[in-house]
Amino acid sequence: MSAEATLNFDHVPDDDRHAGQVKAATATIILENTTEVATRSLTVIDQAKAFVVIRDTGHYTQAGEMWKQVCALMAEVDEGFDKNIKRWHEGHKGALADKARYWNPLNEAKKIIKIGMEKFDSEQTRLRKAEEARLLAIQKAEEDKARQIEIDRLKAEAKAEEDRLMEAALAAEQAGDKQGAEALTAAAVTVTEEVKQESAAILAAPVQAAVVLPKSTPKVAGIVYTTRWSASVTDIKALCLAIGTGRASTEFVIGLDRDKDGIVTSPALNKQATSLKDTMCINGVTAISKRC
Repeated sequence: MSAEATLNFDHVPDDDRHAGQVKAATATIILENTTEVATRSLTVIDQAKAFVVIRDTGHYTQAGEMWKQVCALMAEVDEGFDKNIKRWHEGHKGALADKARYWNPLNEAKKIIKIGMEKFDSEQTRLRKAEEARLLAIQKAEEDKARQIEIDRLKAEAKAEEDRLMEAALAAEQAGDKQGAEALTAAAVTVTEEVKQESAAILAAPVQAAVVLPKSTPKVAGIVYTTRWSASVTDIKALCLAIGTGRASTEFVIGLDRDKDGIVTSPALNKQATSLKDTMCINGVTAISKRC
């Protein structure tokens, strides 16, 4: 007794360029004694459980006979399916080769365009940051100048007040008011100390200057840039010392190797850089970013 299993294909090439390529829209699998094979295949596990524990020699012999029957059924299934599987596999490989003939040059063109766009974006970013640094330096210089003007003003006012107090102290001393003269002199010293403190506070205040220019790379609908962070080991001795002193995890050196760009790194370090970005602080390691 036999049975047939039919598979339908939406498209099958009609040329002979690929060995084993299917020409018809249907393929047939024929198994001899299919009913018996199907029945036994679906029930064989329950039968095999009877031999999980072998009771005696007779039971052992029965297990061996069933073993041979299972192997024979497996061989029959192999024979029924393998030829078609091989033929379909060859057809699949042929279809992949057809696709690659068109897809590969498109992908290569995409890579070429991508490299050009990333180079342009990188250069525009470099120019923008350079201009930001130039403008920031100008703003900082102007801010420093303004601070110095304010300090000079405070010093001038303090000097005038100090001179006034010292003149008054001298007059008090000439008038015989020693206690008043001492008080005025102490007040003059206080004015000098206060202006020193105020000047130091002005110099220590955070720089307020900030420059953020808009990105010059135009936006193209459907194209999105992402920033990828990774880690670069710049000083392996410093990293090992940090690990040895407990300031860094030992997992940072697991899988340590050079990547395709020649950068020494590890999966754990890259994960840390992705998480912490430019705030990552590990001795001997630098976080680097790349817009893609």
